[in-house]
Amino acid sequence: MRKVLICCTYWEPNISGVTQYALTLRNLLDKKRFDVKILTSNFAKVKSEDNDIKRSFVLFKIGKGVFMPFWFVDSFFAVKNTDVVNIHMPQMEAWIVCLWAKIFGKKIIITHHCEFGLSGNISNKTIAVVSFVFTYLTYYLSDSIVSYTQDYAKNGSYFLKKFYNKVEFCLPPVTLGTEDREFSKILESLLTKNKKYIGFAGRIAWEKGLDILIDSVKNRRDIQLVFAGPFAGVVGDSTFLKIKPLLNNLVCKPVFLGSLDRNRLVSFYKKINLLVLPSTNNLETFGIVQAEAMLCGKPVVASNLPGVRVAVELTGMGEIAKAGDSLDLAKKIDLVLKNNYKNTSNKYFKIDDFVKTYENIFTN
Repeated sequence: MRKVLICCTYWEPNISGVTQYALTLRNLLDKKRFDVKILTSNFAKVKSEDNDIKRSFVLFKIGKGVFMPFWFVDSFFAVKNTDVVNIHMPQMEAWIVCLWAKIFGKKIIITHHCEFGLSGNISNKTIAVVSFVFTYLTYYLSDSIVSYTQDYAKNGSYFLKKFYNKVEFCLPPVTLGTEDREFSKILESLLTKNKKYIGFAGRIAWEKGLDILIDSVKNRRDIQLVFAGPFAGVVGDSTFLKIKPLLNNLVCKPVFLGSLDRNRLVSFYKKINLLVLPSTNNLETFGIVQAEAMLCGKPVVASNLPGVRVAVELTGMGEIAKAGDSLDLAKKIDLVLKNNYKNTSNKYFKIDDFVKTYENIFTN
């Protein structure tokens, strides 16, 4: 049986695309062929859980970064007892895992979710500068790199372009629950009748472009914004406080549903008229939520960012708007509301393809 170590800075109860991706990968791998362990941070001070998850002690946090004084030792034993190391980037401490893997002759597979660039707020820029050398070393030592799309690898990522000869491509996993009909009734009662419901699913964070989305519909009486996801998440920032005045100025009061499980998320997708992914930064590299919405038959307006635009380009289920442009976003929202789009999403988002890709990478 092949032993696989998944290294991810955050694990449940954190809610993020990276965490859900890694969790889905762990759950879908063939249990008869792979013995999967997890190495992560104990950011939430979890006291009891299954023995396959090792949480390294966190002394303090800086923004979304964590300082783990025992990571050097914890990663030593975790890597020593495995065959394959799968590191989910970005992860500042990943270079230490890579060094142990090289010493012990273990295979290193990087899953590239995003990277910190020199755009955005000062925190993002600082992290990009401080982490550059460590990140470069991690990619240099890796044997293989998994990226969501060629579009992002060629147009949105410094590290993927630099190590393009190592890159393999695999669309992220999309798993849906079953509609929660009781919640659907509750949702119906929360929404203002006779409106067009524009959905957003995800964390409320600066790179998500929520100010752009709010500005695009601020004077619309026929549109109601519906938010699914944590206000800040377990690991979050102060973005909600910054956009709160904008929300208060909306003609139609928005609805906040909070974090939803997979069944309730399906109810959310089925109720909205369309989903908007208004991200403005390369921290967003695909947006699994738009694939989820498409599989539920709903069109999408996505930002014209490398990787993010791919789902709409593949399926034709929606429109692509200029990143950071609320006027163009408003036009694309109107266009989607007026048109009908054929649902072709099942052709592209196949969970079996995702599993086979990783099983091949881990065994070859």
